[in-house]
Amino acid sequence: MKRILMLTTLILIAFNAYGQVYENVERTSSFQLIPVLSDTNERTDGYYLPSLLAANKKGYGYIDCNFTKGGLIVPMMGRTLVAAAWYEHGNTRSMIDIKEIMGDLQPGGPAIPDTNHLMGLAFGANITDKIAIGINFRYLLGRYYEENSTTGAKNSHKIDTDRMEINPSLTFRTAKLFADVGLAINFQWMTEKAVGTFEYDRTTTYNGNADFSIFGRAGFKATQYSDIVIGTGFGVLPVHEYVLDNNGDKIAKIQHDSYFWNFKAASVIKPVSWMRIHPALIFSLYHFDNIQKQVDVANPEKMTSKSDEFYLTMALGLDVMPVEWFSIKAGVMKNFKLVDDKTTTVVAETTAQDTALAETLDAYFGPSLTVKGFTFTSLINLKFFTDGPYMITGNNLSDWAYVATVEYQW
Repeated sequence: MKRILMLTTLILIAFNAYGQVYENVERTSSFQLIPVLSDTNERTDGYYLPSLLAANKKGYGYIDCNFTKGGLIVPMMGRTLVAAAWYEHGNTRSMIDIKEIMGDLQPGGPAIPDTNHLMGLAFGANITDKIAIGINFRYLLGRYYEENSTTGAKNSHKIDTDRMEINPSLTFRTAKLFADVGLAINFQWMTEKAVGTFEYDRTTTYNGNADFSIFGRAGFKATQYSDIVIGTGFGVLPVHEYVLDNNGDKIAKIQHDSYFWNFKAASVIKPVSWMRIHPALIFSLYHFDNIQKQVDVANPEKMTSKSDEFYLTMALGLDVMPVEWFSIKAGVMKNFKLVDDKTTTVVAETTAQDTALAETLDAYFGPSLTVKGFTFTSLINLKFFTDGPYMITGNNLSDWAYVATVEYQW
């Protein structure tokens, strides 16, 4: 028995070394906005609904996904207040950051750094036995510096990107009903200094923007064997700037707005005490408006580009727990993506439209093991058995493990 436990632990640690952030099926947190299930890990949900942290009566530390994410959750003040702090390395979230915006407004410009570092601090508190409140503070940053100086001349380029997010939430819970609502207000900005040969003509006045989103979910116990949960969210990111010529003069106004809406429905089915089934349906819509109009021109040209991206995901997860210290998790996820792009001009009287449909199928399988307060979980991408490993097939399958987590509770 000891040999089996040791071998299983070594395998799980090996999986953990290659884990990716894809907790989509079991936790149904696609698009990193509204976790939809009712009895999942409160740490994951607490990233966006911090009032949920108040439900934690135990403290724990965790390391996720190839050691790119880790943190602590600590109950305080007689467990009426819960504090959480965490760090993430790498752009693990689906968000419109400065790199993406500058890629549209200043194509062919300098190398804008990825948002590779996230530091978070959150608090959740129980106000009554049914109501909890919480607030998150997240700070994200990216850094780029290059220098190629010569004798008597300094040539350097420094770009800093920063993002601040404030996220309050409210939770209401009874034995048969719950509701959560959250608000996110975000600010991002960049500072840049180019010296010598790194100087270039900037073609946009953009230096930063604000965006916000509001989201919520509600669920109820349908029967003694199942819960039903629905969630929705809306977000907007407006950018209104000017296009510059090589002399720094404004030649056109540009409106670069992004909108987001999603709807999620899911259920937790418990046919027996040692099994949970998680069917889920996720629909998301992204809408992008890009309007550019000349200024100080008698007959100004106006070019309008509109893009709609529709995502539909059907997911099914399974969690089997034959004993308290061991479980098997499995799931499958079918994704559909429809993109519709349209561009029109007023003076030139041109119209162009492009539509594309794509679909993918993902599946995972993996064990979870608990030993003396430590929990090891790894979910393997089943494509590993058909497309990998690289040394045999030559296919570069970087995400062969969906989730890999080490956690300790006290």
